[in-house]
Formats: sequence, structure tokens, C-alpha cells
Amino acid sequence: MHENNTHSFTTLNNKHDNNHSLINNLNDTSKRAEIDEFVRQVDYWVEIIQCCMVLFGVLGNGLALIVINHRSLRNTSSSVFITYLAIFDSLVLIA
Repeated sequence: MHENNTHSFTTLNNKHDNNHSLINNLNDTSKRAEIDEFVRQVDYWVEIIQCCMVLFGVLGNGLALIVINHRSLRNTSSSVFITYLAIFDSLVLIA
């Protein structure tokens, strides 16, 4: 029974040592530079994706406004709802 507890304690110490070594690796300046570069690249691609989403969203909402406000569809309650939805959706995308 005592041997099993010793094994658990040894395993726990090994895990602690592994965590400590991971922290030391993060403190290394070369690793930190790699992490910073990775974060910059991710931020770059996130901005590109956001710009594309705004562009396509505003264009899509513009097309929806053109189609839904055609004379034959203009006076329905659904067209009023979709018109306001497209307008406010575009405002949210731009903001």
C-alpha cells in the first residue's frame, strides 16, 4: 500500500517538474519572439477575414434592399421587416 502512495507522489512530482520546465521555456526570449510573431500573423488573418465579412455582408444587405424594395414587394409587412433588418445589420457590420 505504501508503495502505491510513493508511486503517486513520484508521478505528481514529475508532473510538477514538467510544468516548471514549460514555464521556463515560455520565459526564454526566443520562444517569446516566436509566440509574438504567431500572434501577429493570427491577428493579420483575423483582420482580413473581418474585412471580407463586412464587405460581403454590406453588399448582400444592399442587394437585399434592392430586391425587397421592388415595386411588387414594397408594401408587404415582410418587406418592411427585411428592409430594417438589412439596414441595421449593415450598421452593425460597419460599427
